[in-house]
Formats: sequence, C-alpha cells, structure tokens
Amino acid sequence: MPLLLQNMVLFNIRVDCRNAVKYAQLSGDTRLEAACYIHLANALCFGIPVSPGREAFLPKALALFQRAVELSQNGGTHFLRSKSLAEYGLALAAAGNEYEANRYRDQAFEIYFGGRSVKNRPILRAISAQGY
Repeated sequence: MPLLLQNMVLFNIRVDCRNAVKYAQLSGDTRLEAACYIHLANALCFGIPVSPGREAFLPKALALFQRAVELSQNGGTHFLRSKSLAEYGLALAAAGNEYEANRYRDQAFEIYFGGRSVKNRPILRAISAQGY
C-alpha cells in the first residue's frame, strides 16, 4: 500500500477511535470506554509502520493504554482487565521497557487464567516463553 494511502487510512482509524472514546465517555459505560482506549492506543502504537515517526506516538499510546488499564480495573470483565494489561505490556515492550512489560503480561495471564500459575501449566509456560 502506498505510504500516502496508508497514512490516510491510519488517520481515519484514529479519528473513528477518538469519536468512539468520546461517545463512550458520554454514555458513562467504563467498559466501553476502556475498550475504545485500547483500540485508539493500538492505532497509535502499532498502526504506524516501524519508522522514526513511530516513537513520537509511543508516549501518547502508553498513556491511553494506562487509562484503559485504570478503567478496566474498576468494573471491567476479567477478559477486559487481562486484555488491557496484556496490550499495555506489549506497548511497554515496544517502548523498550521489558521489565514492566513482563510484569503486566504476568498479571494479565493470572487474571485471564484464574490465578493459575504459568510455571505449573505446560501450555501456559510455552506461550509465556514465546512472549505472547
């Protein structure tokens, strides 16, 4: 896809995500708001090709992921809580903060799999070793 077209598509995605966040804020549904923040942060963090310009969006994306984590911890489903933590961990890894990324990823696994330890489950250990 040509770069200009790719930038136009990304711009439209970001605008749609921002509008969704505004709607969610007006509706008062914190779960919907957290999910919208996750999508907007993903568009900023991972929708931009790896290039010098991507680093400029990482601080904003990290702040949006952090807001999604805060919202999901206050009444979100266990899936939403684990998703927000996992996505935030991925963004931290993209920003080069591996220690914090692993901490958030481990929290996401613990919430999603009901407190079962990754070390005691072969499949979880395999997934964890691959960095997912």
